[in-house]
Amino acid sequence: MPFGMEDFKEIENVDRLRVIIMDHMDYYPLTAFKSLRPKEQKRFNEKLNEYIKELPEDKCDWNAKMQDDFNEVCVREIFTEDFDPSKVPVYTGAYKEEQDALIEEEKVREEQYRIQRKEVEDVWKANQETEEEITE
Repeated sequence: MPFGMEDFKEIENVDRLRVIIMDHMDYYPLTAFKSLRPKEQKRFNEKLNEYIKELPEDKCDWNAKMQDDFNEVCVREIFTEDFDPSKVPVYTGAYKEEQDALIEEEKVREEQYRIQRKEVEDVWKANQETEEEITE
């Protein structure tokens, strides 16, 4: 199946395409799309469409091609001898839906923990009261 809109929902695809296309445009591969001027964003989208049109039809094939291109850029431009991960900007909010889902999951886990803790405290108190009754 050819690359389609559904494939943009996978974060890995979006990240790999951004790195590949930024490199094709002679930008540093980790450049954020939002940091480009509108005219350059349009050029990026044109290059992206060209790249996608050239991908093989089969998902396994286009995935392998994209991964090979991504790896080549990473080795050549990113993971060089002078690479310093502390200087790579970390962008938050790029995947707001995923972040929101993680926050919701964390809230659920915290609530489950509070419930379990309360249950354990109740059992402990009941045991303490039972021991006190026995010793009296």
